[in-house]
Amino acid sequence: KALKLSIMPGKCPMNFTPEELKEMIDDVEKEDMFEKAALTALMAQAHAKAGVPSSDSKNVADTNEQKAMVSFAIAGYATCSSLMLVTNKVAVHVLPNPSFVLLAQLVTSAVAVWFAGAIGWVKVDKLEWKKALSFFPVSAAFLGAIFTNMKTLQYANVETFIVFRSSTPLIISIADYIFLGRELPNSRSWLSLLGLVCGALIYVITDSSYQVHGYFW
Repeated sequence: KALKLSIMPGKCPMNFTPEELKEMIDDVEKEDMFEKAALTALMAQAHAKAGVPSSDSKNVADTNEQKAMVSFAIAGYATCSSLMLVTNKVAVHVLPNPSFVLLAQLVTSAVAVWFAGAIGWVKVDKLEWKKALSFFPVSAAFLGAIFTNMKTLQYANVETFIVFRSSTPLIISIADYIFLGRELPNSRSWLSLLGLVCGALIYVITDSSYQVHGYFW
C-alpha cells in the first residue's frame, strides 16, 4: 500500500494528511508489519510537514507536565497540611472538645463527598459492608491517629506537634524493617534520623510551655 501511494493520481505520499495516514495504518492487518512500518514512517513525515510535534517532543512535553503536576501536588499538600494544623489548633482552643471537633469534620467530609457524587462532580463507590468491614482496622487506626493529633493540639502548641511529627520517620523506618521486611536505613539516613532526634530532645529541654498531657498524647 505504501508503494501504491506513490503512483496514485494526484496524490504523493507527502501530500497525505496525518489523519489520512492514520486511517490507513488502522486498516493494515497486524501480521503485515512491513506495510504498517512504511505507513508509520510516512505519517512521521506528514507530521513534520504539518508542524505537528514528534513523539520525542510530545514525550518531553508530557514529562514536563508531569513534573509540574507533581510540584503542584506537593505544594498543595504542604499548604493544606499546615493550614489544617493551625485551624485545628484554633478549633480546639475555642471549643476544647476534640471529640466533637473531629466528629464535625468527619461528618462534613462525608456529606461533601456524597454531595459531589450526587451531582456528578466525582465518581463515588456505593457503600458495601464487605469492603467496609475489610477496611475497618485501617480506618480505626487512621481515626486513632487523628484523635491523638487533636488531643496533642489541645494541650501543646503547634511547634511541639511539628517537632514530634517530624521525628516519626525514625519509628516508621524500624517498623518497616520489622513488619514489612524492608531494608534498614543506610548510614547517611541514620545520621539524618539522629539529627531529628537530637533536635527534638533539645526542643523538649528548652520548651517553656511544657505540659505532660500534650507529650503523652
